[in-house]
Amino acid sequence: MSNRRVLSLGLVIAAFSLQPGCSTSGQQAHDPVQQRPEPVVTEPGKAESKMTKEPTGAPSRGGEGADRAARAEGEGDADKTVRYTARLDMDRLSGGKRLQATVLHLDDGRRLLASYRAVEAYFQYVDKRVVVEGQHYTNPPEVQSVQADHFRITSIALAPGETPYATPPTQLPTPPTVKTRAELEARDGRWVQIFARLKTGSKHTDDDWCDAVATLDDGTEVWASMYKTTFNEVWKPLFGKRVTLIGRAFVDAKDPRQRFKLQSQVAICPGKVERCGMDEDVHSRNRGSLTPGKPIKIR
Repeated sequence: MSNRRVLSLGLVIAAFSLQPGCSTSGQQAHDPVQQRPEPVVTEPGKAESKMTKEPTGAPSRGGEGADRAARAEGEGDADKTVRYTARLDMDRLSGGKRLQATVLHLDDGRRLLASYRAVEAYFQYVDKRVVVEGQHYTNPPEVQSVQADHFRITSIALAPGETPYATPPTQLPTPPTVKTRAELEARDGRWVQIFARLKTGSKHTDDDWCDAVATLDDGTEVWASMYKTTFNEVWKPLFGKRVTLIGRAFVDAKDPRQRFKLQSQVAICPGKVERCGMDEDVHSRNRGSLTPGKPIKIR
């Protein structure tokens, strides 16, 4: 990633926000809560024959010290084991306080926060349907938390009919590349990689935020929002050029002008760059540094 300019926009994970009294570094992007069912995409294949237990050394599910505090509180829900079929996803980019959530998307549209960090042992389940067992829990008030339904995974396996990766990933998988409107619609609420032409952008009239629009090869327009400083220093110089974008796709049925958007963290690189911003330190991305940042620690 040397000599490649990367930037992460905003510091809010979609559907999750820090509780009052918890601050984040940098500016926060507009990112409404999305409560919608995930598309079910399965392929025929051999499912795992038994549940695998959560790996030793997986990061705490409720922020630093949260699990220990939850156990000390003796919460009743923490002792009740439940079972779900869901699609597992991980934020491809980290945000404020290095929040990089591992999330379970249930078929009924609910989202369960399984970790505040990307979990290496779960890379093999990213973008796959899984069967999980575990417990819901709530952090005590003194523990800094994300507003979400927290879930501690105790066992996990691929769902029946789901196809495993040919080779277990050793790094967080790059999100699928979308090239058309139909492919973008199919990834609503999920992470995508886009190779597009950055068309133009403008500042909002009522605040200090800006919008920029990129076009896919089929002409579909994809919008993103960023703070004015980022807009002027990073995005504006790339107008009219080919870029790579990584972010969470959102189909906004209420906004016909900006129907297709990228939300949460958004990374941009000039040209075609696989894994744009994914291996950069969040603070280096936010500065738009021309030099690569330190790798994100996942443990």
